[in-house]
Amino acid sequence: MKEIEKKKKISTTIILVVVALLLIGGAYYIFGPNGSLGGTLFKAGVADISLDSSALTVEVGDYVDIKATALNSSSLKYEVADTSIATVNTSGRVTGVKVGSTTVKVIDTAGKYVECNITVKAASVKTQSITLNKTTLSLEVGTSQTLAATVVPSNATEKDIRWDSSNESVATVNGGVVTAKSTGVTVITAYNLENKVATCVVTVTEKAS
Repeated sequence: MKEIEKKKKISTTIILVVVALLLIGGAYYIFGPNGSLGGTLFKAGVADISLDSSALTVEVGDYVDIKATALNSSSLKYEVADTSIATVNTSGRVTGVKVGSTTVKVIDTAGKYVECNITVKAASVKTQSITLNKTTLSLEVGTSQTLAATVVPSNATEKDIRWDSSNESVATVNGGVVTAKSTGVTVITAYNLENKVATCVVTVTEKAS
């Protein structure tokens, strides 16, 4: 009997160990090796700190705010891994220093933390103005002419030019090519997403016989 009881105890112990290992393995599978789940990255046992986003992008010279919430009402502090890439202040505002990647730890009073991945990209160059090669244009019905738009400075990030005609029954514009449709006056506008604008007044007359 004693031998049977001993074997039962050993079997029970083995079962408990197996169950514990399965539970640990399941948690590892669900949360990953770093405890990541969905869009919020957290270390095992630190689910009481929530991030709106586990990855942020900022331009050199610009800033972005880490939005973190301590669910246990703990105060939080912030530490950046590489201050040559980005800096962070006491409220979680991250400023881009140079192009690269780093991480910011959001740490509670118990020393537990979450991490936010920071990517710093080159600062965009703003458009100062757009100019056209003509400010007035005369066309005969059925003829076309191309307007050339120049973005200043030449290294501006936003180089995409959009076109518009104030009266398409008089003349249309496509990629800077103005086509006269009927007699009258219209204004051709070149613009970009930074709200820089240049215009050309187009007068259309009957085609000479």
